[in-house]
Amino acid sequence: MGPASPGIRDGRVLLIPLFMCVPTGVRQMRRRRFEQKLPAASGRSRPARALFRAGAAAAALIALAAGGIALRIQAENALQSAGPLPASLRLPGEMRLLVISPHPDDEALGCGGLIARVRGAGGQVRVVFLTNGDAFKVAAGREERKIRPTPQDLIEFGAERQREAMLAGMRLGLRPSDLVFPGFPDRGLTRLWTTNWAVPFTSGYTGVSRCPYRLAHRPGAAYTGQELLDVLKEVIAEWNPVLICAPSPLDDHPDHYAAYAFTTAALAELQMQGRLPEGRPHLMTYLIHRGQWPVPRGASPSRPLVPPQPLAGEAAHWELFPLRPHEVTAKQAAIEEYRSQTGVMGSFLRSFVRSSELFAREPLRAVAALPDGAIGLDGRGTGWEAVDAQVLSPQADTVGRALRRGADITGLSVARDSRNVYLRVRTAGSRSKGVSIRVEARALGPDGFRAVEVAAGAPESPPPGIRMRWKGRDLEVAVPAERLGDASLVWVGASTRYLGLTVDKTGWHLLEMPGRVLTARKTSPPAPARPPAG
Repeated sequence: MGPASPGIRDGRVLLIPLFMCVPTGVRQMRRRRFEQKLPAASGRSRPARALFRAGAAAAALIALAAGGIALRIQAENALQSAGPLPASLRLPGEMRLLVISPHPDDEALGCGGLIARVRGAGGQVRVVFLTNGDAFKVAAGREERKIRPTPQDLIEFGAERQREAMLAGMRLGLRPSDLVFPGFPDRGLTRLWTTNWAVPFTSGYTGVSRCPYRLAHRPGAAYTGQELLDVLKEVIAEWNPVLICAPSPLDDHPDHYAAYAFTTAALAELQMQGRLPEGRPHLMTYLIHRGQWPVPRGASPSRPLVPPQPLAGEAAHWELFPLRPHEVTAKQAAIEEYRSQTGVMGSFLRSFVRSSELFAREPLRAVAALPDGAIGLDGRGTGWEAVDAQVLSPQADTVGRALRRGADITGLSVARDSRNVYLRVRTAGSRSKGVSIRVEARALGPDGFRAVEVAAGAPESPPPGIRMRWKGRDLEVAVPAERLGDASLVWVGASTRYLGLTVDKTGWHLLEMPGRVLTARKTSPPAPARPPAG
């Protein structure tokens, strides 16, 4: 080998800036020319430099404020574990447990100890994985050693997560036959609930509109909301569970609160068809994603899992399920089988290795029945003083919501008279530029499901016949009652966006619709009929 070339030393390549290769005389001549032009250029650049410094200072202040808010939220969640604990969950004697898991790993995080307890006592368990988790590009790229995994890579990654779910199930005492994989689109369940009820949805990740998995419950099943609902109805009717554990509507992940909506819709339709035993199944929910929770990160087998501090006001509905040491061990072993996930967010997953699991009984509230003309839709809240918000949303429980108060939802109220169904979304701050609000309702009656979606502050206009007014902190919407049909149940939800980015969302919550409405102010509202147990 000849002598080392310039820029190579001891076999290592040195990056030499190009200007250093220019002869010294040329560099001096260029510097003199630059200095001759400097005064004029300097005068023009002072405002630009001042603007840059101001922007940098503002960005630093925002980052500092965001950091302070994040620390405050984390500290409040940590202090919550030192407060009073919710009541303990008691299991019925005969146990047939059905777990609805949006992705492979959610069943172990939320219900792993419960599954181990039921199987250890001789009970039966079935787990339905609504998706194969095939939209997690970061984890798929890590597995495939690619920066940009292809749609086929993501499908293969979904098959791998299915295999991980089988191994995790074995750690909890489950057999492969206890697991159901419908294979619906990851990060697409909200679209199935809203816009793709009958028309197949094409995943933006895998590029398919039908289930591509050979070991799926229904290979080739269309990606529609009706298909997902039919699968859940089939499993529930055939399995006849005593207890169903489904994701919470308070979960931040769209697939999770959509899973709650589909589960409650399946139960409601089965009951309307007379296909459920009296008083069962019972429905409990579990929480996985909610801001900076759980804290601390990592396994803490001696600590109980308690609700996030902003949701502690609903403590009457939370219930702890204390775990035995061998159940904690089995749960942790199941979580570790999800190697594709622990390699990316292991500390978060292991945060659910606690001395207890956390479940909730969702309250069933009713739409307020009001006399005609009680709601003014005038921007002053006329008529709403008699209506308590059926859906409550914590304030400032994430950095984005604390910084953008006009997009921080505090409550969603629903009322109706003989002509309209009214919805009011209230935010922590007044209406601000760049914020949009979307309100959705899906009703179930004798003629099936009907849906309405309204966006305020967005480019699209409200559907014909729907009136709305947005003033101050309140968005009021009036939907003609016939648009929702002769509904007995309605799922409602709201979300906000700022400059195209989601800031807050309530999830979808199930409400009873009054069987009849008032036409005179002195009439008393009827007592609503009870929907599915739970």
